[in-house]
Amino acid sequence: MERLFARLLRRYENADIVVALKARFILFLCAFALVIIPILVVHTAYLHTNNPLYNYRPNFYVLAPEILLFMVVALAGRLLLRGNFALSAHLLFAVIQAVIWLVMFFDSSLGVSRLNTLVLIVAVFGMAPIVTSRRAIIIPLYAAANILMLAIFMHTRTDDLALSFGQFWDHVADNSAAFIIASIISYNLFSITSRALRSARDSNVRLAKTNEELAAAMEELRATNEEFEAQNLELISSQDLLERSLEEKLVMLKEIHHRVKNNLQVISSLLSLQQSRLGDEELDSIFLQCRNRVLAISRVHEQMYQAGDFARVELGVYAKGLTSDLIRGYSRGGMDIKFDMEEVTLDMEKAIPCGLIINELVSNSLRHAFSGAERPGLSVSVRHERESGRCVVCVCDNGSGLPAGLDIYSAETMGFTLVRMLLRQLAGSLEIKDGPGAGFRVSFPVAARNAGGAA
Repeated sequence: MERLFARLLRRYENADIVVALKARFILFLCAFALVIIPILVVHTAYLHTNNPLYNYRPNFYVLAPEILLFMVVALAGRLLLRGNFALSAHLLFAVIQAVIWLVMFFDSSLGVSRLNTLVLIVAVFGMAPIVTSRRAIIIPLYAAANILMLAIFMHTRTDDLALSFGQFWDHVADNSAAFIIASIISYNLFSITSRALRSARDSNVRLAKTNEELAAAMEELRATNEEFEAQNLELISSQDLLERSLEEKLVMLKEIHHRVKNNLQVISSLLSLQQSRLGDEELDSIFLQCRNRVLAISRVHEQMYQAGDFARVELGVYAKGLTSDLIRGYSRGGMDIKFDMEEVTLDMEKAIPCGLIINELVSNSLRHAFSGAERPGLSVSVRHERESGRCVVCVCDNGSGLPAGLDIYSAETMGFTLVRMLLRQLAGSLEIKDGPGAGFRVSFPVAARNAGGAA
């Protein structure tokens, strides 16, 4: 049945969804009427042949409207299948009501039965929102036509109905009110449906426009993605080139640091060879100090080479290794060594001068502080003062202390002269710490990213 109705109503496939649903209902109504009306005609004729009011003969005036209704329903169904919904629906609606009125006018049954037929007309009038597809004003016009027919019927059939004057106007008023109420309800139902449909159409138009804009945006996004993918491929290719270039440069830097370290060790070896041939203690001490300075610089390159970081040096590790090398170089075994290191990294521009300062201060303690000391002790610390943003290096011993009246800022020894020059390079300062032995506190500014936790 569903497929049959869909094939019969194929002309409404592109129509409004509401019109298509109304056409489906009208078609079902026509099909039902074409089956029921012949049965109704036969039943009515049978009743007439057994009723003395009709002289036991079928009443043509009653049967003719029913036969006419059958023909009109068939015509309405044909018009509906041809796509003429409005004409088909209004024809069917008007003729059904007209036939009922004709039956009421020519029926010879009791008055009460004829008046009860008005209920059927009011029920049929409920179809008004279904048959109306455009102008809602047609609904009150149908109601007015029915009220007019009611007035004519009541006026012309007053004697047949045997109604008093009061009963007459009571029936007219009640049925007119029924038509008016049904008209108002039908009108508002149609108006609400129409507004909802208009809103739905507007929403569909806006949605279609939004979909078009979205499709255009998607197309633009697709084009942008393709462009980004092309650029990404270029970036990946460029990144590969940069990575290869960086790898080559890292290898080159590693080789440079390795060669610089080796060259400095060659220089140190030459100084050591020359020192062994001097036979003079003062010159021997000078050559040893020169060797230690060269090794201090060499250790910076060595640590960078071993760590694989050619931009920074971890100062705590460097100071600990340098101090250990100096103790072995000066043959100071058995010392009490204390290290207190925080993680501070320096670039090469600061690592080399800082390393040379540590070399001078530790060498000074190892050369001069422990003559005759029973338990020589040395402490080296590296800290980062976060509030001031400065690195602090302390070198302290428990030896005999500095000579009385020594001014490190005016001393003309090679060691202190070199320390002052290196401090200016670091924009740092040097302080002498009070206490037993000699203590030096070196501080200079460092970037916050170079500071870490305790080592």
